[in-house]
Amino acid sequence: MNKLFSKIWLTLARRKLNSSNENTRYSAIELIGAFGNENDIQRLLPLINAEETVTRNFVIQALKKLFSLPAASKYQDDLLWYLNSPNLITKLSTIEIMQQFDLETRESHFAAFLDESNSDLLATVMQSLKGTTKIDLLDKILNKASTRDL
Repeated sequence: MNKLFSKIWLTLARRKLNSSNENTRYSAIELIGAFGNENDIQRLLPLINAEETVTRNFVIQALKKLFSLPAASKYQDDLLWYLNSPNLITKLSTIEIMQQFDLETRESHFAAFLDESNSDLLATVMQSLKGTTKIDLLDKILNKASTRDL
């Protein structure tokens, strides 16, 4: 798609982001993920809390793409705010977005969740920490993991 058309589609998508028509909203989120820039991260972040699973899934995929952009790191702190949400689904969504972050970043932010008792949260965190070589984290993971998790 040439640059002019992608700019037009992106402008329309930004306007339609809060459409009452769910298919329009999904397309808008997808277009922002495909053609947006790092500044669009702030437009999409509040939608992590969306009640509709499909909307949240589109947002997660779009944010993964946007956070892969070189200048997106300046918005990591904004995303971390959602990691501390009391809502489990919001935490899980945030962890999924952060799975593409470097291992050191994930280790520093996810280690505290290894003390949680929620099995969904623990399984997601353990999956996100795959590849860690930090002995203290590995010890916590092994102590929390059931044989089904390994």
